[in-house]
Amino acid sequence: MVRVYVLLFLALLFNSCNYSKETNSLTQAALYEVGELYPFYNNNPSAGQILSQIYETLLELEDDYRTLSPKLAAFWQASDDQKHFKITLKPDIYFHNGERLTAEHVLNSYNLLIQKNPQSSLSKVVERVEILDSLNVVFHLNHSSGGFLYSLASPFSLMISTRTVSESGNKNDTIYYGTGPFIKDNFSGPVYSIKKNKQYQGIKSELDRVYFVRLLDNENREYSLTKGEVDILSNISGHQIDRLKWLGKIDYYVQRPFDIFFLGFNNKNKEMKNIFLRKAIASAIDLKKLVFNVNRGNAVVAMGPLPEIYYNYEGSIQLEYNLNESKKYLLNSGLGKSVNLNIIIPKMALTRETLLETIKTQLSKIGISLNVIYSYNWDEHDKLVKDPKSHLFIDGARSEIIGDPEPFLYSLFSSNSVFNTMNYNSPDVDSLLLMLKKEGDANQRFILCNQIMKHIENDVPALFLYHVKSHYAYNKEKIKKMVVNPYGLIQYHKVQLN
Repeated sequence: MVRVYVLLFLALLFNSCNYSKETNSLTQAALYEVGELYPFYNNNPSAGQILSQIYETLLELEDDYRTLSPKLAAFWQASDDQKHFKITLKPDIYFHNGERLTAEHVLNSYNLLIQKNPQSSLSKVVERVEILDSLNVVFHLNHSSGGFLYSLASPFSLMISTRTVSESGNKNDTIYYGTGPFIKDNFSGPVYSIKKNKQYQGIKSELDRVYFVRLLDNENREYSLTKGEVDILSNISGHQIDRLKWLGKIDYYVQRPFDIFFLGFNNKNKEMKNIFLRKAIASAIDLKKLVFNVNRGNAVVAMGPLPEIYYNYEGSIQLEYNLNESKKYLLNSGLGKSVNLNIIIPKMALTRETLLETIKTQLSKIGISLNVIYSYNWDEHDKLVKDPKSHLFIDGARSEIIGDPEPFLYSLFSSNSVFNTMNYNSPDVDSLLLMLKKEGDANQRFILCNQIMKHIENDVPALFLYHVKSHYAYNKEKIKKMVVNPYGLIQYHKVQLN
């Protein structure tokens, strides 16, 4: 009952304040609770979208997902061994509190990052940051890194100015300032807003304000967009995309995939250690049919764990769908003709019910039945997945660094990674990942990636399902051009209005 009243209150509040009617403003419907907004840790997609408007990075990744360009840095220089990277800042960049960006801010931002987010890829590779003068810093790495510069373009590597607030009487209160095209407006919720930074020296926004409101279910989100109460939707399911396409006032920005959704195998589980069982499951599922049923064609069938934006590989690295071969694998497993397995399903995520029913139907054809266990938040999901009794689970992953494959592969497959939910442990892959991390030559990195992918193909630690083509629905009567960066973050200062 409490939840019903809360939802009703939010609906009434939002409908009584239709922000999308304001001149030169846009409203985005957020699927997730925004929560607290800390610029050094933004795994929450809704929070990350807001933070990316306020704070900026040293470098910027271009739309080809390969090329780096200046952002707050003017230029950079790498040592021959790629262990030392000199960054020269632009001379006239100012934070929202009026401070000029200096090398000291770079050092302080890095220190804050490793203090608050020790699992960050940046914190693991940097040995120290040296200030040369007010505009020049050097990142000294603990080993060579061919992909280090990409980490400086990640939205997890934001430049921050801090100030301790004493007016409240609590000296531990800290305000974080950015350099971005928008500044904080209303952060008290339930509707968050940012307003134009009139002093911004880059591309100035046509928008005076952007509002973010959380709408909890697809029907509410669709209705609000069709009625003009919100202007933009993201995190859209495949079936929702089909429905919205029929409405003439709505258009889409479609982004190249940079994530992976997979059917994970708990490789520590007694039954799942049996490679014949893993192969039986992997070859029993028709991925083309699954992707069509779940995403209505709005996803790319996975050839392996890596989306093509990271690594252009040829040929399939997964077992192909073959029901007869699958039955043979199950027979060779020695587990009998009928097997019951536990599967963990995240109830809070989109499209998972359709996905579950498709997997259940296809596995039943070879005699595998599933006992479904639901998780209701991501912390609970992680605990259930790691439980020794779990066999299978649905999960997804994307790297905090795009442009280089090593962080993505490390997070999923290194035995030392906290994000290795499959409990995959391969000494050969661990060794190759370490070599890849330190290798600077592009051709050698390509060879190492191929070797890693071959090991994964042979070990079958999961069935990699699909890469989502993220869709951003927007009111084309109000928006002339939608702009989204490679990390899936709408660039509101570049959005053009009709």
